[in-house]
Amino acid sequence: MEKVYAFENLKDIDDIEFTKEKLISIIEKLKLENNYLRKTKKYGLVWEEQVEEAEKVLKNNYPVLTEVKEKEIKSGNSNITNVIIEGDNLYALNTLLFTHGINDERQINIIIDPPYNTGNKDFIYNDNYVNGEDTYRHSKWISFMNKRLRLARELLSSDGAIFISIDDNEQSQLKMLCDDVFGEENFINCISVKTKNASGASGGGEDKKLKKNIEYLLIYCKNRERCNLKAVYKEYPLMSLINERREEGKQYDYRQVLINEGTKKYMCTIKDGNSGNIKIFKHEGYIMKNISEIMEEENLSEGEVYLKYFYKICSSTNSQSSIRKRVIEGTNDYRELISVEYVPKTGKNKNKLTTNYYINSRIVIWLSDAAYMKNKKIYKKEKLGTLWDDISWNGIASEGGITFSSGKKPLKFIKRIVSMCDDKGIFIDFFAGSGTLGQAILEMNKEDNGERQFILSNIGSETPENILNICENITYRRIRNIITGYINSHDTYIKGIGGNVKYYKVEFIPKNQSRDALKIKLADRCTELLCIKENCFNLYKSGSQYNIFISNNLAMIICHSFMDSSMIASIKKDLKCLNSYKKILYFLSLDCEMSEFEELNDIGIKVKPIPQKIMEVYEEALKSW
Repeated sequence: MEKVYAFENLKDIDDIEFTKEKLISIIEKLKLENNYLRKTKKYGLVWEEQVEEAEKVLKNNYPVLTEVKEKEIKSGNSNITNVIIEGDNLYALNTLLFTHGINDERQINIIIDPPYNTGNKDFIYNDNYVNGEDTYRHSKWISFMNKRLRLARELLSSDGAIFISIDDNEQSQLKMLCDDVFGEENFINCISVKTKNASGASGGGEDKKLKKNIEYLLIYCKNRERCNLKAVYKEYPLMSLINERREEGKQYDYRQVLINEGTKKYMCTIKDGNSGNIKIFKHEGYIMKNISEIMEEENLSEGEVYLKYFYKICSSTNSQSSIRKRVIEGTNDYRELISVEYVPKTGKNKNKLTTNYYINSRIVIWLSDAAYMKNKKIYKKEKLGTLWDDISWNGIASEGGITFSSGKKPLKFIKRIVSMCDDKGIFIDFFAGSGTLGQAILEMNKEDNGERQFILSNIGSETPENILNICENITYRRIRNIITGYINSHDTYIKGIGGNVKYYKVEFIPKNQSRDALKIKLADRCTELLCIKENCFNLYKSGSQYNIFISNNLAMIICHSFMDSSMIASIKKDLKCLNSYKKILYFLSLDCEMSEFEELNDIGIKVKPIPQKIMEVYEEALKSW
């Protein structure tokens, strides 16, 4: 991956006096670089590095977060606090590197929908839209994404993954960039996502032969060996699927019903490939009927039979496995119903006692393993591959009670992505847009009692027109709607589902002051960063010298002034009522000296100096691009 700095001396073009000699020098330099690249660069992305205004700000300032307290939402009994950050995502990512970087306590995943760089007012760079005629359109976009993806990689937990939506304007460039940032070996999939029917698709025009109805979802992980994404499934109403098969002249596989498994009698014990025991039993007097028989005998419809016998309906397959081969050999090809009990060493039933059934030497497979019942209906599950064509993109404009024209994604699409990850994980979107991820997390936690947490970042009023604060009026408003309730586009009241969210703005501390003064100022302004880092938000005690926060069985003390013996005594006194809590204390230090606080460590209080670590994280981030 190579960045070209040929025009580095033209970044501040207004300050340059162009002389003939200066221009000749620049042209000669370009010729040399061009010849060098032609000879040496054989594969990969080459782009001109573009310096952003946000970079300049970060080089001269440390970002901090300030809570907008009037925007806090608390509703219901959830103990999960979600976060919205208003500000350029380059600033937000720097703060999150301190709060969540190098954190493997919880799975951290990132789901983003960056600007597609269509040239049609979707990509803002240095406070200006990048149009389709801009010669450096692709360089600006790659430079923009490179910085953010390198920071994003540091945010991922070792078992985390990043999901990036994109279309064909930058898909190929993004794939190569991600190979470089995350490692080609950590590429998981490129999903093709059908967004609309070809008959109604846009983008045909006279310059294209085929209409455009596909977008892409790139998936990378931090560490392939530790990442274990869950499979996702397409769902069909079972009876609709059966009728479709019938119209095609085919019969649905699951047509047998094991009414009664009979009397179970021990046959023998054989060994599996790992020298484990496989116990084999035969079943005498079992009753197996097909669906049609039961319909006639019990005067039931086909659908009623499937509902009544859902957990007994089965099929059989002769799929090959080492277990099946050993079972057939161990039973001398016994043709009646048998069951085997063993403990698998791998797979979804690893180290669990497992029972499989065989009939006529074929393994029995159960409908209940491939389908589920809900509200007296059965839905068939089919594992999805790399084409997702089953999600409707119609009607998404009104989802969440807000309209948003810049690439709103279907709620079902985002929920599917989230379902691939841990239900106790942290989900970050630093291109939050309309806040679909936030709604998905809130609803999924409500549905399955998950403990997912979201962090959304979006720009404020930094659009060229400065007419709309996107974070406040779009992202936050949608999350507020979902938590507290709203009236939808059909004038119907949608009840809120509850939840908690805190809203922060990015602010800055200038670096152009003495080192000690800077540390004191940063320590005084880092409370919000520490609350997010420790996931500890409830103010227990507020004072002039220190504050105590409690959440999730953690007590966090943040000292705003230099500690002395009287402050230590006061802290000890305040903590007596919090004996059952884990305790962590952040104290102001100019030199990170810890020896004087050993007595606190001795009584179970974990002590950490600030703000040196914050400064180190920020300075390291500047080196990453």
